[in-house]
Amino acid sequence: MRRILSVILLITLWSACVFANVIATDNFTRANAGNLGANWTNVAGTFAISSNTAECTGTDGSSYGATAWNANSAPNDQYAQITISGTAGSGQTGPSVRMSTVADTFYYALILGGSLYITKVVAGSGTNLVTTTYSPTSGDVVYLSIVGTSLTLKVNGTTKLTTTDSSISSGSFGMAGLFNGTSYISAWTGGGFASATVTSRTIVR
Repeated sequence: MRRILSVILLITLWSACVFANVIATDNFTRANAGNLGANWTNVAGTFAISSNTAECTGTDGSSYGATAWNANSAPNDQYAQITISGTAGSGQTGPSVRMSTVADTFYYALILGGSLYITKVVAGSGTNLVTTTYSPTSGDVVYLSIVGTSLTLKVNGTTKLTTTDSSISSGSFGMAGLFNGTSYISAWTGGGFASATVTSRTIVR
């Protein structure tokens, strides 16, 4: 009589995945006001509520305005995202990351004159790190993230620019843009990144 030996092999695989984690949102749906409210800290210039949108309404000697979310702590690896409402004029407000609320320092998506930039501002001095062509349309979603030293800029989910920079290591998320009286933002989101381990198992007989 022949004995048949059956061998079962269990293979377990682990993989690490990173997920975006929403921390804060603002849709600016409230009465017109000369500021965005207590959850925002102006870093440069001023922002206001106008017809349920956020608008950069002035600068303090710089060519731009910037405002940081202060109601939640932001992780070092973070992202910010805005939805464009008005597109008239040459400059638009974009998302910003690693913003200092006590110094004029941050990274942001600069939208200007048919171009899109990832721009670094340190102590009020701006440097364009990388650029591509872009004509904004009302409804566009512009996203900027930083993980470690890697910056990624997306429009409507499509990656437009990537670069690396190590000048700014921490800070809050927010938005920044040129003052032209025609740049309106209808929604903003700030978040971080959470990691998780995904397990898969395969049985081989």
